[in-house]
Amino acid sequence: MDNREEALRALEDRDWSAASVDTARPRDVMIVVSARLPGDTAAALFAEAEARGVKPGALVRDFVEQCLAVTGEATAQSVVTIDPTVFRNEIEQAIRRAQRPSRAA
Repeated sequence: MDNREEALRALEDRDWSAASVDTARPRDVMIVVSARLPGDTAAALFAEAEARGVKPGALVRDFVEQCLAVTGEATAQSVVTIDPTVFRNEIEQAIRRAQRPSRAA
């Protein structure tokens, strides 16, 4: 008998009619959120993360946490400390860079 058969047999012997779904989420759970970035934006993100000595995911997480904290939606522990005005300036600079026509090689 294999593990699957053992598991199925064990489930058959249980009365799950009174079971309930636990929807509480522990505070320390990290959830993956995927985003598609234009090539230039991703390259800028990787370069900035490397310059700050953090992983790109940590930098993205910090930007999101900082943005939400500024708007009053969340408080977060930050990997990288950014003044909100500097953060806004960085976003505006990134938007301007993204709007520039790319140079042909």
